[in-house]
Amino acid sequence: MIRNNFLPLLYVLVIAVIVTSCNKDDIKALITESNATVIQLNSSDYDPIGVPIVLDNDDFIITYSSADNPYEVIIHRYNRKGEIKWTSKVEEIPACPILYNDQIYFACANYLYALSADDGSLKWKYKLTNEGVDLTKIIYKPCINSEGNIVVCRDSYLFDYDTAVPAKMVCVTPRGTLKWENIFYAEDAIDNRYTKMAAPIATSNGIYCIVQYSEHNKLMSYIKRINATDGHLIAYNLFSDYYGCRLHCTNNNGDVFMSGNDDLNQETLFYSLTASLGTKWKKSFGDNPLVSRAVIDNGGNVYVGVADGYLHKFSSLGNEIYASNLERIFVGGEMLIANDGNIYKGVINPEKIDVNTGQSTTIPLNSVSVSDISMLSDGTIICAGMDELYLVPTSGKGISTSAQWASFGANPGNTSFHE
Repeated sequence: MIRNNFLPLLYVLVIAVIVTSCNKDDIKALITESNATVIQLNSSDYDPIGVPIVLDNDDFIITYSSADNPYEVIIHRYNRKGEIKWTSKVEEIPACPILYNDQIYFACANYLYALSADDGSLKWKYKLTNEGVDLTKIIYKPCINSEGNIVVCRDSYLFDYDTAVPAKMVCVTPRGTLKWENIFYAEDAIDNRYTKMAAPIATSNGIYCIVQYSEHNKLMSYIKRINATDGHLIAYNLFSDYYGCRLHCTNNNGDVFMSGNDDLNQETLFYSLTASLGTKWKKSFGDNPLVSRAVIDNGGNVYVGVADGYLHKFSSLGNEIYASNLERIFVGGEMLIANDGNIYKGVINPEKIDVNTGQSTTIPLNSVSVSDISMLSDGTIICAGMDELYLVPTSGKGISTSAQWASFGANPGNTSFHE
C-alpha cells in the first residue's frame, strides 16, 4: 500500500519545483496583464479550504485555515468587489462548506455547523462524533438531499488506541435535529478501524454514498443508494479489491459516476452506473489517478481530468470524443462549466478549455498556488492564494445553468444535489 502515499508526495514535489522556479515580482506583472483585481488578505488568513461559495447577488464566501491557530478556521463573506462583509471563526478544520436556503453548512471532526449567510452568526451545531482521537476523525463535504436535509458521512475512528467507532452517515434537518442515521459495521472490531467513506451526492432517486471496508486484509468498496426519508438501503453494488473510491456527479438520466482504484490490476477506473447501480460503462486510466471530479455539459458529455495531464471527454454512452493534453501532470483543481460553454479549471494558473476541441488557454494569473475556483454571474473567477484574493475577469458569464452537473458541487452553493 506504499503507492497510496506516493502520489500525494509526488504532487507536493511537483508543486515545490513550480514554487521555486517562480519569482514573485514576475508573478505580479502577469497578474496585472490579466486585468485581475488583487486584494491583500489579512495576515491571519492562511490556506483557502474547498471551493468558494457564490450567492445569488454575487457575494461569495471563502473559508481559510488560520495562520495564528492551526485548529481554527476563518470564514469571510465578500461582496463582488472583494470587500469583507462579515467574518466568522470556528475552532475546527472543516470539509468544503455548502450553502442552502441562506444557511452555510460545514462538517468538522466533532460537529456539523450551520451559520447564517446574512451575518455569519452560529445558528446551531450538531455533534457528529463523541470522545476519541481527533486526528483519526475524517469527515466529508455534506450534501443536500431531496427533502432539504443535510447529509454527512464520516469514516470510522479510534476511541482509543485499542477501540474503534464504526463509520456513519447522518441526516440532519435544517433546524439541527437528527432525522436518521446509518452505522456501517465491519465484521469485527479490528476491521472497524479501517472503514472509509466519501462525500455523498443526492438526487430525487435517493442519496448515494461509498463505504469502503478492509476485512481480513481484503478490500471491499460498496456504492449504496439510500432512501432520503428514513435512510433505508434501496440498492448497492460491490466492487471487490477496490480502494480510494469517490463519487463524482449524476446526469439527467439518473446515472451516477464514480471512480476507484482496482488493487489487483493496479489501475484507476471511472464508472457510469444506472440509478439502480448496475454498470453502464467504464473506462480505465491505467495507473493515473483522477485529479478532479467530473462535470457534465447540457448534452450529457462527461469531462474527466487525469493526473497524466489529459482531459478526457466521453459521450453519455461512454464513447471517447477526445483526450486533450493540458500538459499539467499531477495538477489538481476542480472544474466548472460556464454559461459561455467552456470549462474553467483552477489551481496554480486558471485555465479556459474549449469543450469542443479540448484546447486550453492559460489565464495569466500565474500565482504559485491558488484555491479551487468559482465564478460570479458576470464571468469573474474568484480564488485565493499567496496571501491574496484574486478577481479575474473572463467571458464565462457565470456557472452554467443548463449543464447537467456544472461544477464540483453541481451548483454555486456546492450542494451536490441534482433535481
